[in-house]
Amino acid sequence: MQKTKLGITIAMFAAAIYVVALVGGYVPAILLGGYVLLREENEWLKWNAVRAVALLACFSLLTALIGLIPDGVGTIVSFINLFKDVEDKIYLNNFNSVFNLIDSIIGIVKTVFFLILSIDALKMKSIKLPVVDKVVQANM
Repeated sequence: MQKTKLGITIAMFAAAIYVVALVGGYVPAILLGGYVLLREENEWLKWNAVRAVALLACFSLLTALIGLIPDGVGTIVSFINLFKDVEDKIYLNNFNSVFNLIDSIIGIVKTVFFLILSIDALKMKSIKLPVVDKVVQANM
């Protein structure tokens, strides 16, 4: 099995990048991905490094876009409430709870995706993720 310049297999390194992206966030994922892009020659490993960071960015973008909805509605309702009496004010507790639930579901899906991708990386396989793969291919 082919090894990296660090002495571990490329499969283990790719799996590590996915796990680090999941638990560590952007900084460690970008550092590991940058190392791979600068120092390693294996194209499969480079693809997976960029893919892990791109997938992390896609989940962050999705979470941010979903988060804009209750923020925007809350701003509008706050503006409307400025002109209403106390007993006529609009409250958004249930509305915000729905979006908190959606955010939690996205977090679970993110965890499952990264775990599946890390297990597949250990086997040197790749699941097709059309949107993410298209972004990676356009930028590699």
